Amino acid sequence: MISGREDIRTYYRDVCGRNMEHEVRDAVGTSSGLAFAQHCRYPDGTRVVCATVATLEDNLIVRQTAVQTWD
Repeated sequence: MISGREDIRTYYRDVCGRNMEHEVRDAVGTSSGLAFAQHCRYPDGTRVVCATVATLEDNLIVRQTAVQTWD
């Protein structure tokens, strides 16, 4: 579980700072939530897909579920 702005910031800096390609697809959002699929590929060809659904309150993420699959 990741909680708090600083921990969330650290997580995304780590993931997005890795030597791999990132592509966000199928993003949708409403005033109460958002969802997207993030497709990543490492230089060795390994692929990762992360499907994320988040609940928003006052434009802040209050709950998020993510599922990853590796190939």
